[in-house]
Amino acid sequence: MAFVNIDAPVGIRYRRQNVTNFSRDQEKILNLLAAIPASQGGKKEAWMIRPLSGPDGSCPQFLADAIREFQTFWKAKGALRNVDGVVDPGQRTIRKLNELASGGAIVPAAAGFVCGPNVTNQVI
Repeated sequence: MAFVNIDAPVGIRYRRQNVTNFSRDQEKILNLLAAIPASQGGKKEAWMIRPLSGPDGSCPQFLADAIREFQTFWKAKGALRNVDGVVDPGQRTIRKLNELASGGAIVPAAAGFVCGPNVTNQVI
C-alpha cells in the first residue's frame, strides 16, 4: 500500500470536538485501519466488509472509536504520545497507520515475554 496522506483531521477530538472530517479522508483512514490486523491495533478482522464513511463534516462513531482504540493501543506500546481520537495530517497517528498498513512494524513483545525454555546453560 502506498503512503496515504489526508487533507484535514479525521475523528472527534477528546470525544467532544468535531474536526474537518472530509468524507474522502475518512475513506482513507477506514482503508488503513481495515488493512491492519487487530494484533497491531487495526480492524482487519472486524471489518471484513469495510464500513462506509460519513458525510463531510461528520465522523461516524465507529470510526472515531476505532481511531481512539488504535491510538490507545500504540500509546501503551510507547509509539504514540497522545490519545485524542483524531488523525491529523502529517502527524504520528497517520504515520503509524501507514507504516502498519504497508506491513512495516511488528508489535513488540510484552515485558517478561518468554518465547520458549531457557537453553542458555546448554548452549554454553
